[in-house]
Amino acid sequence: MQFLSGRDLNWKIASDTINGAVVNETFAKKLGYNSQSVLGKEILTGWDDRKKYRVLGVVRDFYYSGVDQPIIPIVFFNYDRNWVKNNMSNIQIKLSGKDIEGTMERIKEFWLTKAEPGYPFDYQFVDKQFARTFEKFQKQQTLFTTLNIVVLIIALLGLFALSSLLIEQKLKDVAIKKTLGADEKTIVWDLTKRFLLICFIAVLISIPFGYYAMNEWLKDFSYRINMPVWPYILSMILLLILTFAVVSFKAYRATKINLVEHLKYE
Repeated sequence: MQFLSGRDLNWKIASDTINGAVVNETFAKKLGYNSQSVLGKEILTGWDDRKKYRVLGVVRDFYYSGVDQPIIPIVFFNYDRNWVKNNMSNIQIKLSGKDIEGTMERIKEFWLTKAEPGYPFDYQFVDKQFARTFEKFQKQQTLFTTLNIVVLIIALLGLFALSSLLIEQKLKDVAIKKTLGADEKTIVWDLTKRFLLICFIAVLISIPFGYYAMNEWLKDFSYRINMPVWPYILSMILLLILTFAVVSFKAYRATKINLVEHLKYE
């Protein structure tokens, strides 16, 4: 915990162990103070009759129940002089990076032989527990990325088939234009601009629905970003580029047709 003001409890000072307390930023703000002005203030916790605790320090806010939940007000105090010592559900121990396995074995032995022989030794690492809060979102990201790739490939294959069909129907027009002196760039642009326009309109229609869906998803997070516009603009540009690449490939091949074959009946 990073202290913003004040100090930690000193176990050698009796008053600290009896009624000293350390709070987080959110706790201080809930009382109408900041990290400096709350120091020395006495608070009634509500769990120890009318006993008052004096605020000795303030720590920076930290995520306690997950990044999608709001940070709650927290008070740290000496549980050994309080009735809650008989209601402690877990204990957190800070370990050094040296010989973690050996340290865990010694803690397990102490627990099973001296601390609570009648209860199983159950533990988990805080960093791994915290990392699991992201697993759901990482799986969602993988799922949606895979689905997007599949949908995009299917859409591009469909676009290629549709453009092939329509361009095949316009081969006679292409032959006439080439006979009249049109260059390949002009012919390719004439054949692809309709598809680009349709794609542009489709993206414009889809943006409001996508923006609404993303904002509804972000509402589940207590701490969130405001959905920016640039992903939609970038997706539009990329889709137009892919559409042009797919359609222009077929359009360019159409410019290489045999003019005699398509104009012999005209």
